[in-house]
Amino acid sequence: MGERVSGGRDLPACLAAALAGESAAGAEFVRRISGIVWTSCTVLAGEGPEARAAFQEVMATLCDGGFARLRSYKGRGRIETYVAVIARDLLANRVLRLLFDDRRRGWAAFERFFGEDLRRQVRRRLNGAAYEDMRADAYQELCAALVEDDYRRLRQYTGQGSFTGFVLRTADRLLIDFVRSVAPRRRLPAAVARLGPLEQDVFRLLAWRHVPAEVDSVAAALASAANPKPPANEIVDAIAAVRPHVQDARDGSAARGAAISLSALEGDAADALIGGGEASPEEALIGQAEDDALALAATALRRAGAALSDGERIYLEVVLDGGDSLPAREIARLMNRPVEEVYKLKQRVHKRLREAISDDPAVKNWRASV
Repeated sequence: MGERVSGGRDLPACLAAALAGESAAGAEFVRRISGIVWTSCTVLAGEGPEARAAFQEVMATLCDGGFARLRSYKGRGRIETYVAVIARDLLANRVLRLLFDDRRRGWAAFERFFGEDLRRQVRRRLNGAAYEDMRADAYQELCAALVEDDYRRLRQYTGQGSFTGFVLRTADRLLIDFVRSVAPRRRLPAAVARLGPLEQDVFRLLAWRHVPAEVDSVAAALASAANPKPPANEIVDAIAAVRPHVQDARDGSAARGAAISLSALEGDAADALIGGGEASPEEALIGQAEDDALALAATALRRAGAALSDGERIYLEVVLDGGDSLPAREIARLMNRPVEEVYKLKQRVHKRLREAISDDPAVKNWRASV
């Protein structure tokens, strides 16, 4: 469960003794977790003075009140993971203070701490070869939106929940708005949407990125995507299948005008652009029913999550904060655990949640509504 320490006592037992007021156990526990905390601090600030200052602050907070922040540890997961997640939250709060105290240093710290998470969200929302050129623009627009009006969006954090989760949810909403600003002009024609994934990718390349309808050009563009490059004969067939729809899409895109800035399009404005106006009374009633069903299903899921072990709950929190496609290696880094353990955690969490909610009436009602 935890690393063995001198005297034969493992790390959870060392924490228990420290919480009971044993000063020697407290000193030993601090020594043993210092490497975990230092690794987290170097992610924020490298290995210079800023990292040392962050390290001292996090360690002081962890030790404060006789390790009060660690009293909620129940011993059902690795204490190393528990410490790593708490340290990350403390560092995120330090980033928030830096943003407001010193804009230049604060933003540099923010990008070091959250940059890879934000880029991952961009890749998730703009996935595939057709969006390669757009991803850098999306990241810059995202950063500009977060900086805008003296960090107006980040200042909306109320202290409820983790700041990391708040940042990632805010960024995802902004990215959805960015995608919405482009998607209405780039919606797949119905005939193309009925084709396979390769045909759809080829259509996007020809119609939206204006890649020449030649096998070599399309193959080169597809090779930059995450998926393996398909055989030449399949590319030829895909080009032939979508060619009749390409010119119509190009003409329609030109007629509808240029893309809209991310910062100019948020929330209801984006929904209006996509939907074309206010919902009818019937649509509103259906939407409310779906929302009610989802809320009941979410309550059932929270009840199921309460039965998870500490390690399983931490895994679930990291995954939900990080987005749908967070790689196992990145989860392992955030949790300070080996990748193979993360795979086992994933299997256990999925199995336990499926078993817990599969027969819940609220979940069945929600599934039937979507």
